[in-house]
Amino acid sequence: MKKITVSLLVTLLFGYTLPQAIEFGLEDKQEAERFQRVVEELCKNRPSNEYFRLSTESNCRDAVRCVKNDFRGGHSLAAVRCPTGLVFDLEGQTCDWASKVMLCGGSFS
Repeated sequence: MKKITVSLLVTLLFGYTLPQAIEFGLEDKQEAERFQRVVEELCKNRPSNEYFRLSTESNCRDAVRCVKNDFRGGHSLAAVRCPTGLVFDLEGQTCDWASKVMLCGGSFS
């Protein structure tokens, strides 16, 4: 389905034009493009099988990895959340008991 701007729709329905054409979703498209640039920067030179945290302030149960998009190009992020009581061990690349894992802030729980 083709996009119709509000201006064109008003012209077709009511016979007069609006001073500016409004295209819905433009800000959403721009935000998606900014997000994709951030993802590409995060994934640059990173192995596709390496999980990492997006922030040291994030929940230690959460980790992401880069996934190459074969058909449309670029990358996306695949997320994993460990079950309650477990945290993601960056060294072991798996969920483990919090008492056995170096946590986000650099301390043991």
